Amino acid sequence: WGVARTGSFALPPRLAALVKSGVELGDADDRVFGDSGSKRKGGTVGKLTRGLVDRTAYYEHAMHLALAPFVHGEEFPGLYDA
Repeated sequence: WGVARTGSFALPPRLAALVKSGVELGDADDRVFGDSGSKRKGGTVGKLTRGLVDRTAYYEHAMHLALAPFVHGEEFPGLYDA
């Protein structure tokens, strides 16, 4: 097993209001930021951080952390046993 999660951030009120009204987040990004295809680019996190963190980087750490139980399996037997 491997369990991890990404960081979290608050959506600005303008984006949150659109999403709560039923607009898909990528479409809300396009409306607020005057772009098109945001969800296929850096995503919301990319827009909010001006590209400092893009959607790929956003998920990378969670993936690495989820793999942690498999990295030391033979070196430290039982490390992750309950």
